[in-house]
Amino acid sequence: MLSAFFDGLEVPHLILRDKAALPKRSGFDIDLLIDEGNRKDIIALCLKIAAEHGVLALHNDKRVALFYLSYEGSYRNWAILDLQSAYKFGAQNMNVHDMLDMPEGQRETLIKNVQAARKGTASKDIQQQLGITPYAKPQTQTLSYLQKIKRMILMRAFFIHMHTPSFIVISGPDGVGKTTLLRNILRLFETLPFNTANFHHTGLGKAKTKPVESKEENMSLGRRLRRRYTPKAIKVIYGSISGELRYAMRINKEVMTNFYRGTLTFSDRYIYDRTVKMHMLPDKLWITKIATRINAYLMRNPTVMIVPTDSAKAIFKRKQELQPDEIIRYYDDLTGVMKRCSVPCMHEIGVAGKSPEELAVEATQYILHSLSPLIFRSIGMYERDLKRS
Repeated sequence: MLSAFFDGLEVPHLILRDKAALPKRSGFDIDLLIDEGNRKDIIALCLKIAAEHGVLALHNDKRVALFYLSYEGSYRNWAILDLQSAYKFGAQNMNVHDMLDMPEGQRETLIKNVQAARKGTASKDIQQQLGITPYAKPQTQTLSYLQKIKRMILMRAFFIHMHTPSFIVISGPDGVGKTTLLRNILRLFETLPFNTANFHHTGLGKAKTKPVESKEENMSLGRRLRRRYTPKAIKVIYGSISGELRYAMRINKEVMTNFYRGTLTFSDRYIYDRTVKMHMLPDKLWITKIATRINAYLMRNPTVMIVPTDSAKAIFKRKQELQPDEIIRYYDDLTGVMKRCSVPCMHEIGVAGKSPEELAVEATQYILHSLSPLIFRSIGMYERDLKRS
């Protein structure tokens, strides 16, 4: 279909790679060599045609991604157009006009060599001649202490935000359908060219670790004195602060680890939900509430935040976790926390009158739009993993 579309254009072009029937999610559809002056026109035309057919289209300077978000139909429902204006051949750059002027047999041989070099099945001489370096296999070597310190200080400290990872959060009160929405969103992403990971915020951040039993005779003198004579109030304050810090560090480490892998991270609720709930519980310590509020300011903002909304009565009917007036307060407090923390992209989705699948499609469309053009990094990492496997 895409090949026929480009064959009908009056623009000089050459399809370098075209796979009519692709299994599941593997590989890109079109690798296109076009005239440099027509790239923007072709991108605009692709976006126009995609809008007419109800297809979600995203683009950057050199690529167009087409997604058909539906639970019905074939397993593969996306396409990538990789638009190039020239191709390196030895010491020179050959544009589309040069390659079209080549004899047909020579051109077909060149295209086969290009495909083989990308897959890593061509000889080293052909790879060097074309200027193509196939993706290397991942190295399983341990990091040095200096590398670990650099990552910990410069990249993984929860209060330093040097990167913009693809981090999506589903927030809202109990009973509104967050877990169901997240499950359906992940089902849609299974048919798209992305690697995904998900977690529950307290399941990860507040996971219990097995305490190490310490015998007093093996302790140092200073530790024995601290353990015996430190007031209980100070121990409680220290435990609350260290617990919230551990929550922040665990979540940030998970998000950044997935970022380095090119993986989209989804979270069922986040620190904002924890802050709202903490202030709704009267029996929680004041120091814990303060530490949670500070965490909300310091922790990394999600790239996209989805908030499903419904009436308080409907939510209470589904799950009697919060009273209707508490549900209204939950939404108000959640909005206030997100405004104070300057959450960049927040999208409210009305639940009433929509099926779970329709809600997931709407949320996925917003997520992909909000992550563009950063989304192409994740697509590239997905393709790299395929070539390595």
